[in-house]
Amino acid sequence: VASAFDERVDFLKSQWDLDDVNKVIQGVNDSIEKIHDGGKSFVVYGEPQSGKTEFMIALVCKLLDLNYETIFIVMNDNFELEIQNFKRFLKCRQMPTSPKSASDVINMESNDLKEGLQRVIFCRKNKTLLENIIHATRFMKKRIIIDDEADFASPDNNINKDDKEASRINGLVSQLLEYHKDGIYIGVTATPGRLDVNNTFLNK
Repeated sequence: VASAFDERVDFLKSQWDLDDVNKVIQGVNDSIEKIHDGGKSFVVYGEPQSGKTEFMIALVCKLLDLNYETIFIVMNDNFELEIQNFKRFLKCRQMPTSPKSASDVINMESNDLKEGLQRVIFCRKNKTLLENIIHATRFMKKRIIIDDEADFASPDNNINKDDKEASRINGLVSQLLEYHKDGIYIGVTATPGRLDVNNTFLNK
């Protein structure tokens, strides 16, 4: 069976300098190694304009190769940014499953939402969208969240406040992550400090 990741790398080699392609390969390999070592939550740091979106596309290809079923791409509550990234993923001809927006998934018939199919689902960090996607995907397993610009909204603003529940978006992303207790969280950001100090999703 052809590897989506290998095919994506070959495509990148036809478009990019080899040094930049090797950085994407290294980032993906390091991430997979973390997962194989039992890592449930970690953060990937990339400077602005360093190719983070292309890294995420390649990582999704690799995760699909490894038979993960449900991959959520969550991002800022910014519709234009969602469309921009969604179109980048749609253009990836090597990806064996077509990405879906949260709205697409929420509006599916219940028979189409059962476990066992590979899916890539885009969802903004928006209270209503997250609540609805948590419900719609409740039967889906082998899930991974890739959190683009993870320092935005995902950290728990109430972490140091006694007797306070987690801030709303943090709590909802946590529910999405742990619905079947097998979720893996990968934050991607140019500013990882807040995630580390906040210990967001117990990242290592």
